[in-house]
Amino acid sequence: MKVRIEIGTVNEMTPMLNWSTRTFFDDCETEKESMYKFLSDNNDNCIIDNADMYLIYVLNNGFLANEVKNNVSIKDNDVKYNKIPKFDPNKYRVYEVNQNGEKKNIQNESGTINTNYFDTLMGKVMDDFYVSLNYLD
Repeated sequence: MKVRIEIGTVNEMTPMLNWSTRTFFDDCETEKESMYKFLSDNNDNCIIDNADMYLIYVLNNGFLANEVKNNVSIKDNDVKYNKIPKFDPNKYRVYEVNQNGEKKNIQNESGTINTNYFDTLMGKVMDDFYVSLNYLD
């Protein structure tokens, strides 16, 4: 399965970015910040093709941060929250693209990624892990 992020107005002339050709970092914090920057910098009428699960998780964090941004409990000095970009789900749209090229939106009504999308894929992967884990001494 392939995941595509469409940003802004998309048509047949829209530039396509390939997520996998960028520079990756060994440090996890730097890599996370790089993913946020990649999404923030490419925020005007483009398509990010072949997005991996990590990028989708990061985008989903930005969707949730955007959804709660008016919560009165958020403190102005909450450094961790303030570092998360707020991605508008009306501008950033996420699709699963099947082998026939058909797109299926994987966002729910609030704009975040459907829980089932992450859970189903991870469940399939973890099933194999648990099969082998049964034999670990």
